[in-house]
Amino acid sequence: MKDFQQLQNYICEFGNECKGGILIAKDFPRRINIPNNIMAMKYLFENIDHESEYAFEELFKNLEVMQNGRS
Repeated sequence: MKDFQQLQNYICEFGNECKGGILIAKDFPRRINIPNNIMAMKYLFENIDHESEYAFEELFKNLEVMQNGRS
């Protein structure tokens, strides 16, 4: 939850220039109240060997981002 609070603080710091934010994480707690001005997105890497090294471009190609459903 402190990640959402930190993002809220950044949004407030930018004032009228910022209408919302996006938090991208591997997972979120099932029961969490996500503020209306923040979109929670989950990431997943397809076909990644955790023992190998990858260039940024290779990782980006295998990255999948999906919107987290609200509880």
